[in-house]
Amino acid sequence: MLMKLMSLSVSDCWCQSELRITPAPVHYCDANHRLITDGSGKLRSAGLLVIEDASSMYKALSAPLVVQLEVTERCPNSCVHCYNFWRHGEQTSSRLASLSLDDVDRIMDEIERSKVFALVITGGEPFLNAPVIFKILDRAETNHMLRVTINSSLLGMTDDHALRLSKYGCFRSVLTSILGPRSELHDRIVGHPGAFNHTTKGIELLRKYQIPVSVNMVVSKLNQDHIRETAALCKSLGVSIFNATRATAPSNCADFTAHSLGLDEFRNYLTALGEAGSECGVPVGALTVYPLCGVKSVRQHPMTSGRRCMAGVTVAVISASGLVRACTHISQSFGNILNESLETLWGRMEHWRDGSLIPNSCRNCAALAICGGGCRADAFVVNGSLNADDPLVSLPDVEFAITEYVASITPPNRVELPERLMLNPELRTRPEPFGSSCFLGNQSAGMFNQDTTNFLSDDLLRSGRSLEEVGEIVPLEFLKELVDKGILVNASSKMACA
Repeated sequence: MLMKLMSLSVSDCWCQSELRITPAPVHYCDANHRLITDGSGKLRSAGLLVIEDASSMYKALSAPLVVQLEVTERCPNSCVHCYNFWRHGEQTSSRLASLSLDDVDRIMDEIERSKVFALVITGGEPFLNAPVIFKILDRAETNHMLRVTINSSLLGMTDDHALRLSKYGCFRSVLTSILGPRSELHDRIVGHPGAFNHTTKGIELLRKYQIPVSVNMVVSKLNQDHIRETAALCKSLGVSIFNATRATAPSNCADFTAHSLGLDEFRNYLTALGEAGSECGVPVGALTVYPLCGVKSVRQHPMTSGRRCMAGVTVAVISASGLVRACTHISQSFGNILNESLETLWGRMEHWRDGSLIPNSCRNCAALAICGGGCRADAFVVNGSLNADDPLVSLPDVEFAITEYVASITPPNRVELPERLMLNPELRTRPEPFGSSCFLGNQSAGMFNQDTTNFLSDDLLRSGRSLEEVGEIVPLEFLKELVDKGILVNASSKMACA
C-alpha cells in the first residue's frame, strides 16, 4: 500500500543562506490567477501557488537550519553600503565587540545541541579574530552535522590561514567582495586604499590551496556600469560564482538615494549580470531576494526568481556580543545566546515566520509563494515598517512577471531509477515537529512529513533495497524526485560503496 508522502522543496542560495520553502495548504493557479482545481497535477506545469492563509507560509522549524556568526565587529574597510548597524559615526576598536574563545565554546554548544546544519563565519572582518575562526573549525570538525563557510574581505588573511583552512573537512568555501574591476573604484567604495590588491591576492592564496571562492559585487550607482568587467576579472581569478547584488539602504543611513538603484536601474543591472555570465562563462547569481514584479522579465533573470527571505524562518544571526537577531540588516535582537538557549531565542522570532510581516499588497498575490513580497529589511529602512512594501514592488507588472515565471519553469528531470536504491550516506537529517529537514553538503535537500521521514529512516534503505520493494511503498514519481535531489542513490554506485 502506498503511503502518503510529501516533500517541501527547498533550494539554497548558500552564501547568504536564503532558502525557498514551498508551503501548504495552497491553491494552484495559472498566469491569469485562475484557480486550478487538480492542484498536484498542475504544480510542475504552472509552478504557481496562492497562499490560502499567510500564517501557513512557512513550516515551524525546531531551530535555524543556518546560523551566521559575527565573530568581530572590527573591519579595516568602511563601505558606503555596509549594512552592519553598529558602524555608525566614529567607532574605535576598543568599542567594537569580538567573541572570545570561551564565548565560542558556549555558542558552539548551542549550535550542536540544536543540530544546525550550516554555519557562516562573518563579521566585521573575521580574520581580525583568527583564533576564534580556528576554534570554531576545530569544534565543527568533530560535528558530523555542521558545514562551515566564511564571508571575508580577505584583509588580514595570510598564507598560513589559507593552508590551515584547506585541512578542515567541515570547511567548504569563502565568499568575498570585489566592487569593481580596478583598485581606484573598489578602494573608493570601501574607503580603504590598497584594499583591492589585498582582496585579489587573498583570492589567489585561497585558490593556491584549492579552496572554492565566490564573489559578491554590491551594485550601486557608483559601480553599476562595471558589472561585466568585474565578472571578467573574477573569472580570471578562478572564482566559482560571480554574484552581483543590489545595494540596500543600511539601517543607520538616513538617506541612501545617492547610491541606491531605482527600479529601471535595478532591471538594467539584472540584464547586465545575465549578459556578463554568458559572455564571461562564469555562473552568476544574486544574494538577496527581489519581488517578482520588480524583476518583471523573469525569463531573462532566472537567478533571481523562486527565492524568499528566510530571515527568522531558517536563518538566525549571532552578533559578536552574543545577541541573536533574525536578519543581518536589522538591529532588533531577541536575547543573548551567552545567557539563554538558541531554542528559546529562536522561539521569540515567531513573527518573522507567522505571516504577519507579509505586506498587505502582496497577501493575495499569485506570486507570493515565489518571492514572499521581497526584502523585509529594505521595506523597513525605506518605507518605515517590516511589513511595508519592498521599494522594488511594481504592482502593475505582476501579471507579466507571473507569465514570465511560468514560461521559465523547466520540466523536472526524467531520471532513470536504478535496480537497487539506498539512502545517500552523505545525507544529514534533523527531526522536526512536522517530520524532518535534510541537508546534503552546503545545500538543503528538502523538508519531509512524518510518513516520508519514516520511509527515509528505514534501516534496510541504508544498505540498499530493490526498486521493486521500494516501489510497493513509494510512488515511482516521488522516487524519481528523491533520486534527482540526490537523497536516494544507486546502491551499486561508487558513492554508495564509499
